Amino acid sequence: MNINKQYFLHQIDQYAIANDIDMGNAMTNNELAVKIYEKSGQYAIYDAVNKGILHADAWRDCIPCEDRTPHEDGCCLVCGTLASIKEEL
Repeated sequence: MNINKQYFLHQIDQYAIANDIDMGNAMTNNELAVKIYEKSGQYAIYDAVNKGILHADAWRDCIPCEDRTPHEDGCCLVCGTLASIKEEL
């Protein structure tokens, strides 16, 4: 395992411990986002993305969140809405 991946995994573990999040088995980025949201809310998602804990492809306007939010694979990491659905409306 390379040093960057080890450091990234260490950051995730430390974040989970500091925020009392049960990591359980290995999680996807979206599953971790749900746990963070349930524990600490919308702005904790922004913080986790900015700290590199969560990966986001882009920041987009999200109608349900009424804010510019991080997205991965077209899905809002805060509310789970697919951007492609919103863009069709």
